[in-house]
Parts: sequence; C-alpha cells; structure tokens
Amino acid sequence: LPRAGVRSDFRRFEELHDKCDKVDTALTAFKLSSTLQLGDLQRLETTATNLVDAINELLTQIKEKTSYGVVSGLTVTAQDTPDMSVNVSEGIIYMQDGKRFEVVADTMNVIEADTENPRIDIIYINGIGVVSYYPGTAAEVPEAPETPSSSQLLAEIVVAKNAIKIETANITDKRKLIATNLGDAINELYMQGFVADQLATEAARMAKVNSRGLDAVKGEAIPVALTNSSTYPFNNSVKVISLTQEKTTTDYYVDIELVSAAGGGVGDFRVTDKLLNGFKLAFTGAATAVNVICRVKGGV
Repeated sequence: LPRAGVRSDFRRFEELHDKCDKVDTALTAFKLSSTLQLGDLQRLETTATNLVDAINELLTQIKEKTSYGVVSGLTVTAQDTPDMSVNVSEGIIYMQDGKRFEVVADTMNVIEADTENPRIDIIYINGIGVVSYYPGTAAEVPEAPETPSSSQLLAEIVVAKNAIKIETANITDKRKLIATNLGDAINELYMQGFVADQLATEAARMAKVNSRGLDAVKGEAIPVALTNSSTYPFNNSVKVISLTQEKTTTDYYVDIELVSAAGGGVGDFRVTDKLLNGFKLAFTGAATAVNVICRVKGGV
C-alpha cells in the first residue's frame, strides 16, 4: 500500500488534471471566438507553463512516496568483454517494509555452467539492501528460482549449457520500477500540460497576428495640422507623418478627412514617400492652415 503522504499526491494529481481540462476548454473557446483578448491568452500561457512545472515536481515526489521498488539505477549488465560475471549499477530502492537503501555498484560472479542443461539464475537485493546472487537448477526446460523473502528481483540470467560467458542477450531486466502502475497516468498528465503549453503559446502568437490584422482593418486615426507660408501658386505645406505602429509593407492607403481650413482654398491632398513607419502629406491650395484626420489602413 502507498505510504503516508501519497493520498495528498493523488489529490494533487486530480487538481492538476482539472487544471489541464480547464486549459483545454479555454483553448477550445479561443477557436470558437474571435473576441478573446491578448491578455487572456497571456494568462493562459502562464497557467500552462506553471502546470508543466508542477507536474514535473510532483513526479519526483511520487517516485519517493508510492509503493515500493527501484527509484533509479540497479541495472544488471554484461561485462564489456563478456565473462562469467555481471555488473550491477548503483541505485536507490524502497523495500516492501518501507526501508530505503542507496546501493553501491557491484560485480556478481556466476557459477560454472552445467554440461548437460541450461539454467536460470537471479540477481536481487536482499532485505538489508545488499546485491545478491542465487543460481537456479539446470534442467531441459529451466525455471528461475523464487526470489527470497523480503527481497526484490533485479534480473534473470540464462546460463546455457557449457557457457563460458554471460552476454547481454542472456540477461532479462526484472526490476520493479517504483510507481509503475502510475506511470501511464503521470505521462498522460505531463503530456496534457505540455500540449496545453504549446497550444497556449501558439494561441498567443495568433492573437498578436489577429490583433495587428484588426488594427489594419480599423485603421489608425492621426490628427494632423498643416501650415503654408508661401503665396499661391506656391505651397510649402508638406509634412512628415509618423505612424504609431510600423507596417510590414508600404501597401497601405490614407483616407484624409478635412476638419478645418483658413486663409484660402485647400485644393488637393497629396500623400508621398510612403515608408513602413510614416509618409509625407501636403495640400495644393492657397490656405495657410489646414487641420485634417488621416486614417491609415492596410499595410499588414
């Protein structure tokens, strides 16, 4: 049974799972609505990022609190130059009685092979946290021996008849990795958080693009005061107009709304030298002062 503290971890899993569902719901709402604000998406992205971090932290805690088994390491491998011995890497293991052992690396010798039949030997951690070896019984169809009481099996080793070395193919990993029964649930929850994080990031990016597109449709309204000190037909009213938001192309157009004029006729308005960040505006008449509103649209 799980030890003290794991019930709260399960409750935390449920909370995280609920949060993942809420993120998915929010993203679905984004697809169905064009009115979602950029600030909402930024908060959504932050929530998803925090959720992934919380899942990673909880995963570590769960490994240390759930059931019993190998937390890390304790793999059984053949020698680089195979012989009648195997290596066991260092690692951490929780025993059935709740004891925790940090096991040092070790090398275990395998007894001489039978001359007539194969056998299956086992490598295990005994009740006091020591790497141990137990040979099986040679037989035409051999079976692995039972793991001693209060011990945990790490690997089975098939020893062929007349064998003179143990190779990787002869070793079968039998470790019980801690929280194995929760592994799929943890991975699924992690992936939900990861996908939500990615979707929230993409949603925020799309919102920025859509926001710029909406601004381009609505247009930027710029009040402009033009003055002219020359005598008609001459005119020196040309003025550089700066855009609040830089365009991505110069393929924008400028609607000009006349607000007021003094000192004569206005004539025509001329927009020239369009750049990504502004343009020039002038009028051609005899007026000495003209006030207009420039509405700039497009250019995204």
